[in-house]
Amino acid sequence: MAFGPGDERLSGPIVTADLGDVAPALLWVADGDEARVNAAWLAFTGMTPEQAAGSGWLGAVHPDDRAHRLAVQHDAARRGDGFEVEYRLRHHDGEWRWVLERGVPLLAGYAGACFDITARRAVEQELLQSRDDLRLALAAGDMGTWVWDRRSGRVTRDRNLQLLYGLDPEASAGHFDDWVALVHPDDRERVVGEVQRAVAEGGSYELEHRVVRPDGEVRWLARRGAVYLDDDGGVAGTRGVVVDITDRKRGEEERNRLLAAEQDARRAAEQAAGRVARLQAVTAGLAEARTAEEVADVVVAQGVAALDARSGALFLLREGERMETVRHVGYDLDVMERYRSFSLEAPLPVSEALRTRQLVVLRSLEERDERYPQVRGMPSPNVSVALVPLLVGERRLGAITFGWGRQRVFDEADRGFLTTLGQQAAQALDRAQYYEAEHDRAQRHGFLAEASRVLGSSLDYVWALGEVASLAVPMVADACSVHLLESGALRTVVLVGSEAVDPAVARQLRQRPWCFSPAQLLDVTASGVPLLVTRVDEGHRREWAEDDAHLAALDRAATQSAMAVPLRSGDEPLGVVVFAMGGSGRRLGPYDVAFAEDLAGRITTAIANSRSHQDRTAIAHTLQASLLPPDVPVLPGLEVAARYRPVGRHVEVGGDFYDVFAAGGGRWGVVIGDVSGKGVPAATLTAMARYTVRTASRGDDPPSGVLEVLNASILDQGAGERFCTVALAFVRFDAAGAHFTLACGGQPSPLLVDSAGHIRPVGLPGSAIGLFDKPSLADVSSLLHPGETLVLYTDGVLEARGPTGEFADDGLLERALRDSAGRPAEAVADVIERSLLEFTAGHPRDDIAILVIRRPADLFHQHVEPGYRAVPRLRQRLREWLGLHLGGVPELAGDTLMLANELATNAERAARAAFDVHVQLTPDAVTIDVSDDGIGFGGEMPLAAPPEDAVTGRGLHIVSRLADQCIVRSSSCGTLIRAVKYRPSGSLAAPSS
Repeated sequence: MAFGPGDERLSGPIVTADLGDVAPALLWVADGDEARVNAAWLAFTGMTPEQAAGSGWLGAVHPDDRAHRLAVQHDAARRGDGFEVEYRLRHHDGEWRWVLERGVPLLAGYAGACFDITARRAVEQELLQSRDDLRLALAAGDMGTWVWDRRSGRVTRDRNLQLLYGLDPEASAGHFDDWVALVHPDDRERVVGEVQRAVAEGGSYELEHRVVRPDGEVRWLARRGAVYLDDDGGVAGTRGVVVDITDRKRGEEERNRLLAAEQDARRAAEQAAGRVARLQAVTAGLAEARTAEEVADVVVAQGVAALDARSGALFLLREGERMETVRHVGYDLDVMERYRSFSLEAPLPVSEALRTRQLVVLRSLEERDERYPQVRGMPSPNVSVALVPLLVGERRLGAITFGWGRQRVFDEADRGFLTTLGQQAAQALDRAQYYEAEHDRAQRHGFLAEASRVLGSSLDYVWALGEVASLAVPMVADACSVHLLESGALRTVVLVGSEAVDPAVARQLRQRPWCFSPAQLLDVTASGVPLLVTRVDEGHRREWAEDDAHLAALDRAATQSAMAVPLRSGDEPLGVVVFAMGGSGRRLGPYDVAFAEDLAGRITTAIANSRSHQDRTAIAHTLQASLLPPDVPVLPGLEVAARYRPVGRHVEVGGDFYDVFAAGGGRWGVVIGDVSGKGVPAATLTAMARYTVRTASRGDDPPSGVLEVLNASILDQGAGERFCTVALAFVRFDAAGAHFTLACGGQPSPLLVDSAGHIRPVGLPGSAIGLFDKPSLADVSSLLHPGETLVLYTDGVLEARGPTGEFADDGLLERALRDSAGRPAEAVADVIERSLLEFTAGHPRDDIAILVIRRPADLFHQHVEPGYRAVPRLRQRLREWLGLHLGGVPELAGDTLMLANELATNAERAARAAFDVHVQLTPDAVTIDVSDDGIGFGGEMPLAAPPEDAVTGRGLHIVSRLADQCIVRSSSCGTLIRAVKYRPSGSLAAPSS
């Protein structure tokens, strides 16, 4: 059946119920006037056959698709071709579904089938949407895609990529070489290499590169590509995506530029801050520096650290013409020793910096050698060097140097920093030098004050000179010596060296001058003109040396400068004081001469005063000695100890006195006293009292009678208010022992101490002598038993005061006596004296005189009256006594007996009335005392051997030869001979005579 246009049968199938009812597809057939649809079509659309009949089936087609559906079929029918059309068909659930309908012509019509393609259309729509989205994304992201066919070399690019390359967007294909030509020449090799690597390895690649557009603009692209394979598994080519990252790259470049600028700025700021911080650290250190040495330490140590330098040094200008190294670090010691001192005019970099007052920088050793040929080839740890002058106004103070082990370019910031550092160092150095000058001036004033105090504190000027020299070293100099003129030659009395002086060298030079020759020192002494050598050289040392050994010692002493200043008292030359500088590196100058002359004037005054005082002291000592017994007090058969401490200083004669003497008539006088006042008037009264008592004691008057004579003599002299206190005792021996009679004229009562330590005063208080016409005086007699001790003392013992002025209590003397009870007289005197000195801290305020008289406990005594067999009887009794006490030492007993026999025989001939023999045993010696009332003899023991024809004198000669020690006390009032024989094992040293 043929269909024509407008034939409604062409509009849809004729419904039939038996067409392919079992087929799942939607089928239809239109044949002539007949058309049928199968049950699947009816089930899909939910129509009934009646609803689908005629054109009713169009009701199931989407209104928007009906015209299109009919038009496609009409066109196909007109051509007699089959057709295919997609449209929406309503599903029985009301949903519009896409169906693909294919129709084929039949002889009488068409047959067709509808397939549900809703799912496929959804996928296609999604793909189309994805493609559109991708195209939009690529366009929005400045991205494009490509495919390269490796076999043909053809590169297919999308529109976006063409635009990225600056090419015609409609020409989407090109050759691989054309693409390579677009790559920036600097990136081409790298990009092609990455593509070749990916092809060779069958992998992917990712890189960034530049392209050059036809108009010359350069764009940055990020390329990500991967290979794709053909059916045989081989690499067919690559494909991928390209992103325009020009803006990002430009942003990165700008950021990098800004970052670099920021980093440069930060680095500059940090460098500036670092310089400021380092400069602040140096400034802080300089602010605390008080001396030039401390400034040098800060500048060199912290300056090197602040500049990250390898070495540094500071030089100071001395005397306006020489540079001296004061601190250095990082330099070879030998090199710095070579340049320890050099002229400001020397052709050296550091000298030039200070001379020109300009910063000098040397960037290399070659530049140094070219500018300063004289140092060419000198090894140096530095490659670059900076030399900074130290200036304060127009004054030049020195220079500092810094060195680096690498070549360094000095920019303006570096030069500014170095200049600022130099200015700060110069100001700190100027302050330090001013401070040191003020400090030195104050120290020197303080030194002169202390030296004056020391010189005035002692009249021993040699000791004082030693103390002053010790003060001067090392404050004033490294060594100081004082040489005094004696008999036309200089004698070294003081020599002091500091720790900087080698002790071995000091010992070698102790007896020789450290500097200057003896002739030069004598010339300074005689002329009174100081001699200064500011810089000692080899010529000076050769001039001073006395011989090669002396020269070697002077070389080792390494004296740098020296000064000799005369000591003169008026026109009288006294000597010279010498100062030397050595190991410390300091130097002496004109300012030091003025200071030394000031010191020399004070020393001269001290020496003159001391010598004058020595002369007066010698006179006073001579006078004092004349007022005391000339010999050690000795009493027959008694131990005697004396202590005397005057408190008068040097030229003042003390007012206390004591004496022990032969009084005549077989008695011995013991006197102790204290006169009022001190000095020459007191000495006059002391002499008068002592010799008046001696003279008045020659008669038979008791002690009170002798004191009355003394009282009258003082009053007769018209002494005014001068008076004295005196205790006088006479000791006489008889068969019963030692008797004493005592009278006290205002003197403290003596104390009697037995061997058990019991103490009792003896004597009655009396009036002071020289105040009243009839003084109150009384005599008291007692027996001094063996083992008892009689202690006489002046009021300086009772009135002793402690350091704070408190008086001693009444028990001070008694405790000392109890502690020493039973001990020898010397031991008793020692204990008393020590107790007093401990209480007064060694500085008693009043004169002290002490006399201790002890009757030994183990003693032989014989009172002998001359007569028939008197000496033999003595000898027999003594032999028996010695047998009891020295039976174990027969030789010593025999010598003792012989000595006593000879002395007794001599005394028997000389005695007027009687004589006494005492023999005392001690652990160390035997003492024989023989005393008589005769005139005695005027000779001294030991006696020379008498002539062969002499009738007398042999006995005493035997005594002098047999005894280990002999003491003779002989006067017109009596004689005492004491012979001492030491025991063989004894350790007692012989007492001085």
